[in-house]
Amino acid sequence: MKNPLNIEILSQDLEYCIKAFENDKFNLMNIAANRLMENSIFLETKEIFLIAAILKDIANDYIGIFQNKRNIFNSAKVIGKKTITSIKNNFYQGINIERLWQEFQDFTEKINEFHKDELESEVYMKNIEFTSIIFRKILEFLEENKESLKKINSTLINGVLGVMIRIMKNHSCALKENMVYLYFKLLSILYNYVIEKNYSKEEINEDDYQKYLEVHINFIVKNYLNDSLDFNKYNSELWEIGKQYRELYFLFNPPRIVTKTPVLEQVPALVRVPITPSNQGIKKEEKEEKEN
Repeated sequence: MKNPLNIEILSQDLEYCIKAFENDKFNLMNIAANRLMENSIFLETKEIFLIAAILKDIANDYIGIFQNKRNIFNSAKVIGKKTITSIKNNFYQGINIERLWQEFQDFTEKINEFHKDELESEVYMKNIEFTSIIFRKILEFLEENKESLKKINSTLINGVLGVMIRIMKNHSCALKENMVYLYFKLLSILYNYVIEKNYSKEEINEDDYQKYLEVHINFIVKNYLNDSLDFNKYNSELWEIGKQYRELYFLFNPPRIVTKTPVLEQVPALVRVPITPSNQGIKKEEKEEKEN
């Protein structure tokens, strides 16, 4: 990323995202992360896309905690502040992908403790070996049933992601499971737009299935099961998912399959925990800028 203009524009998106976090404007932080994500696609800066995807996930974490757990919010925010400071330093000092992932891993391990309810905190213990077993089983199940994704009413992607979120929250995870989680979070959003593209046909056509879904599923299943997640290859694949979903976003916004679905049924595809969306305090022009 040597072009000074590119650096300036992307740094402005990043700074807006950080300021939104500092001011507890997490809906705006999500929008700012989308802007950074979109500009990184236009400018073909894959490392910046990863930063944007991580910041988007962090924003969604704090939307849920801010709305549902105000009594522990200040303690939870300390974790995000430390992570965002590290991400900012990474951005300005030369991006190190492996370090970015480790920062996100550290954040995930700590923030998931705040997503547990009181009884879950008392009962469930960290067990990353169990998490690994479940991830392997659920990805094998996905591989066996991926053809069902051609049906626009398939719940397979959201089901897989929902299991991942639950297991990570209650039992924590290693870095490779966290990488798979973020991958599936973006894939689930892409899937919604692929459904919209094929909505009138009631079934996803073979070309779209292969281009938007099968290729990405095959990549993550193969590399996870073979324990061969390469940071650079993985980041390129993540960027491709983001590129495809933002392109379809321009053409098919918003997906009817999402707008017709009750909020609590949509959530697993978008955030770690159920939230009740609120647009209070967002200006009209910001409301019109979609949060996906």
